[in-house]
Amino acid sequence: MNIKNYFLENYNAYMLCGGSIVVALLLVPYASNGFWFDDALNSQIYFFLHKVNGDLGEFSYRVVNHWFQHEGRLMLGFFHGYAGFYLFNDLFLLRLAQCATVVINIALYGYMLWLLGATIRFLVAWAIILVGLLQIHGNGLDAVAGFAFHYQILGIQLAIVLIFFVKWRLNNNLKFLYFALISWLFFMMWYEINAIFIPIAFAILFINGDQYKKLPAFMLLFAACLYLALNYYLRSHAVGAYAGSAFGLPSNFGLAYLKQLTAAFPFVSYLAITHTALPFSEIINNAIHSTTAWSVLIFSLMVFVSLTSMKSPSREIRGEAFIISLGMFVLPAIFPAISLRYQNEVAWGAGTLPVYYQVFGLAFFAAWATLSIPKVGILRLGVPILISIYLALNVTINSSMVKSIDMAWREPREAFLVQARAGLFAHVEDGDIVHLKNLPHYINSNLCIQWSAKRVYVPTEDHSWYPEEVPNKFARGFDLSRDAAGRYQVVEIQSFNK
Repeated sequence: MNIKNYFLENYNAYMLCGGSIVVALLLVPYASNGFWFDDALNSQIYFFLHKVNGDLGEFSYRVVNHWFQHEGRLMLGFFHGYAGFYLFNDLFLLRLAQCATVVINIALYGYMLWLLGATIRFLVAWAIILVGLLQIHGNGLDAVAGFAFHYQILGIQLAIVLIFFVKWRLNNNLKFLYFALISWLFFMMWYEINAIFIPIAFAILFINGDQYKKLPAFMLLFAACLYLALNYYLRSHAVGAYAGSAFGLPSNFGLAYLKQLTAAFPFVSYLAITHTALPFSEIINNAIHSTTAWSVLIFSLMVFVSLTSMKSPSREIRGEAFIISLGMFVLPAIFPAISLRYQNEVAWGAGTLPVYYQVFGLAFFAAWATLSIPKVGILRLGVPILISIYLALNVTINSSMVKSIDMAWREPREAFLVQARAGLFAHVEDGDIVHLKNLPHYINSNLCIQWSAKRVYVPTEDHSWYPEEVPNKFARGFDLSRDAAGRYQVVEIQSFNK
């Protein structure tokens, strides 16, 4: 068989394989990093529950009930979030599982685009560019690396709703619209960001002239009003209010929106923040000596040369794909723009977590532009080379920032692990009181039981989820501190009866 004909017959399979390799390489920094911010505590759920002999379901219920009563929010996402942290209590396995949710999210959204006419050739370019837009910057907060499982599973939920909605558009079978709206209402109880589905759906109805079909429009409006009514009822009966729901200053809307929107663009976080910690000369040096960067450069170049020079069977992308992707890009930025809290938190190059949704839309238009460029002259190789260089530099930046951030987060944790296993708590008994002296918030009683099997009581920790946690009747007091050389010390300070 002719080699060229064999390649053409298996073109889609080769492109999927090559694209999968590039995506996996681009996710290496996320699979290898330590835990940052909330993840530093969430990754301890397994040992927290064992410390108090607690139950995962009961614990998740307590957290959900707290949000329900005190903040007026349905936040069922804790049931899947804490379950993930509980089942995958090894940091590396947890990161692999979390990266798997990103891949599942991409696959489901890609399937939705395929239903709307996207070719395998287009989907491969889109998936690579999407993952290549993810940025780990100097502030450490990242849409994928932060809050593992949360945004990715929300994205999976939205993709499921969109698949049902698209199937209704293609088949004109109302049962798919019912499934879409019922799923949407249920998933809205996990977090509010998937509200962007409603304006996207109405835009599709309007563009296609379906606004004159009264039933679909009425069902969308009814579902939206039902959720708003439920949301209003919950907030009006809550003890307190969620800080992020306070309406921001109208004068700040535009600037906060632009900051959030542009945070998804390539190199924005580097130019705005990361360049101070990572000079460009250091990026080049790190890239030259990085096996991952060279692998990304070579494999992505091979894939994009094939994508831009070969033609796969043509399928016309329907307008709904453009509307959905435009909505994914421009709508999530509204949430931080109108919130008083997030108006103050969003910064140039440091958008809040909705940037994860934005890259799904931005990658669509970037892939469309890449594959639409005329394949003549210097553009035939120039575009693939530029994209491949960008991807190699981006994975280098992300890998470098992982090492930098982990110096502050992973190293104290691992040093504590070694010393705890070596007898740091040899003179401490179950139920003794330990006072933490100027230590990171994630060096706590959960890590004590994880690495020393001692159930100690730390007075400054939040015990609200399990108020029955108390020190022993004859507990002794200890100070846990760390010296300038990085060694932890446990010193007895008092003995008393309770």
